[in-house]
Amino acid sequence: MRGLWSHLPLLTLASAAVCGSACVAALVAPGATPFSVVVMAMLVAPAAAAIGAVANAVVGVDDATFRQWWRACVVGVRHGIPAVLPLAVAGALFLVAVQVWQRTGQPVVLASVGVSGAVMVGLLPLTAAMLHLVTGLPHLSRTAQWRTAVELSVRWPVRFLAAPVLLAFGAWLATQLSASLLLLAPAPAALVGAAAFWTSAVETGRLSIEFTENDVLERESV
Repeated sequence: MRGLWSHLPLLTLASAAVCGSACVAALVAPGATPFSVVVMAMLVAPAAAAIGAVANAVVGVDDATFRQWWRACVVGVRHGIPAVLPLAVAGALFLVAVQVWQRTGQPVVLASVGVSGAVMVGLLPLTAAMLHLVTGLPHLSRTAQWRTAVELSVRWPVRFLAAPVLLAFGAWLATQLSASLLLLAPAPAALVGAAAFWTSAVETGRLSIEFTENDVLERESV
C-alpha cells in the first residue's frame, strides 16, 4: 500500500477511466438488465485490465508509468474483454432467471436462480485473477492463462474475492454518502487484487514476481 501514495496521480487517472467507462455503459444500457450487464463488462474491461497492470507494476517493482497504463488499455481491449465475458454471461443468465421467477412465481425456477447465482459468485475470483494475468504474465498463452487463473483462484478464493468485495463496498458507500467516493474505490481494489495475485503466484513455486515493463504489457504476435 506504500505505492498508493507515490503513484496517486496515475492511480487516480486509472480509477477515473474505470468510473468513466462505467458511466458510459450506464448511459448506453441503463438499469439492471441482462443486456446492460454484458455492455458494462465489455466497456469496463479494458480500463479494469489497465488499472490492474498499474497495480501489478506498483506491487511488483514499485514503479508504474503513464505509458504502461496507456498500452495496457490497448491490451485490455483484446485480452480484458474475453477475461470478463464468462462472468458477464453468468450475470446475465442470473438476471434472466430472476425475471422469469418474478413473472411466473414457479418454485422450480428458483433452481435456475440458485445455479446461475452460484456460478456468478464462483467466477468472481477467477475473473479477478484473469484481469491481472492478462497484463501481468502476457507471455503465457490464453489457455495457460486460464489454467493458471483457475489454479490460483481455486487454491486461494478468499484472496481473490477481496478485491471484488472491496470494490462493491466502495460502490455501496458511494450510494449512501457521495457519488464522488466511487472514484476512490478502483485503485485500492486493484492494489489488493495485485497483492493477492503476485503472492499466490510466488507461493505456487512456478511463477516469478520479477518482471519488466515489457512483461506487463501486450503480446502483439498472439
